[in-house]
Amino acid sequence: MRIYECFLLWMRLVGDALAFPASYDEDSLRKHMAKMVELLDVCSMLNEPQLPDNKLVKRLLEPGRSAIGEYYDALDGLETISSLRQTARRIPRSGRVSERAVLQRQGYAASQYLYHLEVTIKDIQPPIFRRLTIPGNRTLADLHLCLQDAFGWSDYHLHEFHFDHMTFGEPSDEDERVIIWDDIVSLDELLLRKGDRIEYEYDFGDDWLHSIKVTGREPLESESRWTSKCVCTGGARAAPPEDCGGTEGYRELLKEMEAELFDLEVDQAARRRFKSWKPEAIDLDRINKKLAKR
Repeated sequence: MRIYECFLLWMRLVGDALAFPASYDEDSLRKHMAKMVELLDVCSMLNEPQLPDNKLVKRLLEPGRSAIGEYYDALDGLETISSLRQTARRIPRSGRVSERAVLQRQGYAASQYLYHLEVTIKDIQPPIFRRLTIPGNRTLADLHLCLQDAFGWSDYHLHEFHFDHMTFGEPSDEDERVIIWDDIVSLDELLLRKGDRIEYEYDFGDDWLHSIKVTGREPLESESRWTSKCVCTGGARAAPPEDCGGTEGYRELLKEMEAELFDLEVDQAARRRFKSWKPEAIDLDRINKKLAKR
C-alpha cells in the first residue's frame, strides 16, 4: 500500500511539473504511467473478497518474484520527472529579486493570490507570532526560509510542514514515511483558503511547532502577479533562542533572566550564551530586509 500511496501523492502534484514539457520524455512518461495504471488495477483486484484468477495478481503474490520491484522502478521514473521541476525551484540562499524574468528562470509561474498568514509558536504564553503576506507562487521551501527570517531562526535544523494529511519537507532514505519535497509545491497549488491551517515544525530536538493560519487571500492581477514580495506586517515578541531546550528550556531561561533582575543566583553560562537575546524585542525593519530577497 505504501507504493500506492506514493503514486497517489505523485498524481496530485505532477500536473504542475508537466507544465514544462521540455523537462520530461513523453515516451518514458507513457511507459511509467501504464505500469502504474496496471498497479491500480491489481490493487483493486486485491481488495475483492475472493482473489480473481488473474496472472498479474498471481505474479505479484508469487514468493521470490520481483514484480513489486518493477512498480517501484516505475514510480522512481515518474518521480524523476517531477524532480526536474523541483531543481528549477531551488532558491539561492543569498536571495533574489522578485521580478518576472528572475522567477520564470527559476521555474515559477505567476502568483494567483497574495496570502495573509498569521504564524504562532505553539504552547507559549504570551503568544509569539508574526503576520506575513506571501505571494502564492512561493513554495513551501520558500515559506520555510521566510519563517526562519521572521522568527530569527538560523536554519540549523530539519523542518516539516503538515497540511491536509500530507507531510512536506526534505525526504530521507532513512525515513519510512511518505514525505513530499517542499520545493515542488507552491501555496497556490495547495489551494489554500481563508481559515486553512498549516503546521510547521522546526528542530526535531527542541520541537518548535508553529500554527500557520490563512487569515485572508487577495487575487493578484497584471504585473503584481510577479512583483509582489514577502512582507512581515506585524508580530509580537522574539522567538526563543536556538537550542535552548524547547518550550521547557525557554521557560527556564525566562526564569533565569527574571532572577538576574533581582540579583538572585543564576546560571551564568546560560546567560553568557544568550546574552544578546531580548525576549520582548521584534525588529520589523530587519525582518523585512531579509524577506525582500525571498
